[in-house]
Amino acid sequence: MNDINYETRLLYRQKHTIETDIALNVIMSAIHAVSYRYPQSLASTTSRIRTTLIYTEVNGQVVPEQGLLEQFKQDGWVPIDEFLEEDVSFNTYDEYEEYAMLMVKSFLIGVPIEATGAIAGPAPATPKMSSRSKQFKAKLIPKTSKTKEDSTKLDNTENEEVTATSTTIKDPVVETDSDDDDWL
Repeated sequence: MNDINYETRLLYRQKHTIETDIALNVIMSAIHAVSYRYPQSLASTTSRIRTTLIYTEVNGQVVPEQGLLEQFKQDGWVPIDEFLEEDVSFNTYDEYEEYAMLMVKSFLIGVPIEATGAIAGPAPATPKMSSRSKQFKAKLIPKTSKTKEDSTKLDNTENEEVTATSTTIKDPVVETDSDDDDWL
């Protein structure tokens, strides 16, 4: 499978930055032209790929929030995959985009990402939280207990069995007069 001729070319990028008092959030969209040809085929397959990558800049690192990888087809943009890695960071946006494009290559040519001949995966570095990020996280996640008694109650709930039940409700049968169906 390494004999597959695969080429990409960046066509253009768009960037939107949202700066808050807590973090710098960036939405980056890029369009790539992709061409690949299998060894026994007569012609190359071409496509357009759009990557929409959302990330936060923390202490000089690019921390992915989410990414969407799409391919242009007859019906418009069709999702290929999403980038949902947790606890990873990249040194630059270009590294993040490069890894997203490796995911696209793996999908299009049908080989595991490790067999694409490039990096094995995103950088395993866990981003260090800045004071602004800690403030943001504190606003999002409310504190659950302040006393020792409350924390004991929370600890005891872990050992309890949680069950759920469901009930199916059937719609009542409505009888209709057959004369009303003449228009059908």
